[in-house]
Amino acid sequence: MHTAPDTLLAAIRERDTTTIRAMIEADASLLASSGPSDESLVLYARYVGAIDLVPMLQHTRPLDAHEAAALGDLPALRHALDIDADAIDRHSNDGWTPLHLSAFFVHDAIADMLIARGAPLDMLSTNSTRNMPLHAALAGATNAALMQRLVAAGADVNARGEGGITPLHLAASRGDSVLCELLLARGAHVTAHMDDGVTAAQLAGTRGFVELAEQLASR
Repeated sequence: MHTAPDTLLAAIRERDTTTIRAMIEADASLLASSGPSDESLVLYARYVGAIDLVPMLQHTRPLDAHEAAALGDLPALRHALDIDADAIDRHSNDGWTPLHLSAFFVHDAIADMLIARGAPLDMLSTNSTRNMPLHAALAGATNAALMQRLVAAGADVNARGEGGITPLHLAASRGDSVLCELLLARGAHVTAHMDDGVTAAQLAGTRGFVELAEQLASR
């Protein structure tokens, strides 16, 4: 895919349906262009919070597995995987598996279905974050129920992403003591260091979560 013109990307961010419609009517091939990280325009719209534009950008084609996972569209995801089962562990053009995307956007039912179908819990994204679905869950909106699903299914609570970051580091960086406790109860290493030597306790402290930093340091 080629990157969409800046005018179209700006119109998507601004939800300017008039401009989008005019550009597409003038050149329908724009629908096959991509966002700045080579993601589809449907995924780009999801990323910038312009979900209402998805039908226009999708046009007549079905959602692919990554788009359906990001949008929380269970029927569309089921259809996509029924016709292309290998998509469950394939990366999107911008580096995510369907499970990464469902975890980040906290689509519990989607994550459940992907896990039930054998989605890999330990697959690293192929972009600069180099993380696993559990990291993605902590980097997104996050809820404890989805975290528990991933961990119960076998997600590694000590998995390391880019820079050596662990799920505990991410939970601590958010000041989320509940998620920190969940991870610790499942065996997360409280003394784990990132590549630069920073522990979860130190990271919580630098983010201003003093009480959590003290709790982690005392473990």
